[in-house]
Amino acid sequence: MGRCEVGERAGCLTPQGYYRITIYQNHYAGHHLAWLYVYGYFPENIDHKNNQRHDNRIENIREATTEENSFNRRIQSNNKIGFKGVTKYENIKKKKYRAQITKRGKVRVLGYFYTAEEAHAAYVEAGLKLHGEFFNSG
Repeated sequence: MGRCEVGERAGCLTPQGYYRITIYQNHYAGHHLAWLYVYGYFPENIDHKNNQRHDNRIENIREATTEENSFNRRIQSNNKIGFKGVTKYENIKKKKYRAQITKRGKVRVLGYFYTAEEAHAAYVEAGLKLHGEFFNSG
């Protein structure tokens, strides 16, 4: 019951898109087991570089802090503007878009712009400087 043959993929996909593998009635995330197999320990957090939660190739996963892992998030589905790091702003004449980024829990306003594209460009520039390899522009 629930066993797989040698060479088959173990576990099942969770509703969140991760592989979960059960060993002796203990549940493990597939990416954590992959890391354990290669490096010999369980890290606290693992980030999927390409944001594909089911892609547990060792070259696609990396150890990360909780904050670093959050930098790699995709754009949220409820984002009406279509650009990560950009919000609509009505209080400044003609400049209708604000670019902002978060670092260590603090929101940093990067400026106000005429277009969403300009605001997003400022967000990308700041994101690369602040978050390095973990930055995902959306």
